[in-house]
Amino acid sequence: MFTVCWPLTLQSERALAPLIKHLRSSPSTHTIDVVSDIVALLGANMTSNRIAVPALTTLARLIDSGIADTSLPETVYARALALAARGIPTLKSIDRITAAMRVVVACLSLPSEFTTRTKAVDALAPLLAHRFPRIRAMTAEAVYLFLSIELDELDPELEECLLETAWAQEEGVARAPEAVEMLRTALNES
Repeated sequence: MFTVCWPLTLQSERALAPLIKHLRSSPSTHTIDVVSDIVALLGANMTSNRIAVPALTTLARLIDSGIADTSLPETVYARALALAARGIPTLKSIDRITAAMRVVVACLSLPSEFTTRTKAVDALAPLLAHRFPRIRAMTAEAVYLFLSIELDELDPELEECLLETAWAQEEGVARAPEAVEMLRTALNES
């Protein structure tokens, strides 16, 4: 995943670094306003990949940066996840699906008190069973990387499922429900 998208990933991280630094030093109301504005922009432009892909990428980076905590309202993140997950099985743009997948995976890092985190696990099912093999493989890799950073100890069965499954083959589609259930269990136990 990172070898294919590495230049874009690096550029977006550099571009967002000043914004993230500013948001961390600002009152939480400012952060809420910024994230809410991006979510509103995304909601108003769901049919335009020129706007949706950068908005989704920005949302994923902001959530990944750790600006989400229990002092911020969950509704903003729930709306972002709902918009990202909307229509994933029918989308044709790999860039759009990849950006949506990053938001879904980023939502896994939300505080455990947020029900959006549980909804993010549910939103992984269509990604892990997507008709595009590349999306299945990228999603499994992104989930594994997230878990290896977030959890002290990764369940060996889940690790084997994410790493050893041939996600680019039909085996990946068949193992998607199993992977989602194991992920749900692992996150509930953390």
